[in-house]
Amino acid sequence: MQRFAISVLLAIGLSACDGGPSSPSVSCEVTLTLVPSRFNNLSSPTGTGRGTGTGTTRDEAMQAALAQACGQLNLDSATAAQCRSGADFRVEGGSSGNIRLFSAVERSVSCTTSS
Repeated sequence: MQRFAISVLLAIGLSACDGGPSSPSVSCEVTLTLVPSRFNNLSSPTGTGRGTGTGTTRDEAMQAALAQACGQLNLDSATAAQCRSGADFRVEGGSSGNIRLFSAVERSVSCTTSS
């Protein structure tokens, strides 16, 4: 009887190591849309970046999704760093003389957790 109990415990222990419960996985989808401002015939930049990411935490999944989405927008390195960190940013362009136009950013974020 003891031998049977030890075998069962050993089998349970090995299965927990091999294919036991897995840690949850988080998946995030991010869409960033540059919303242009206009003045007469001038317009600031437009564009859309979409990204998906997965990870064991929401932050990890968001970082991956943001990196992908930000990489699809035409951003200078400082603005791209702000974008990847999840900070608010705006993009300048279409300016003439003393007129400076900026595009705001609309965000759509969706994250799901699976086990």
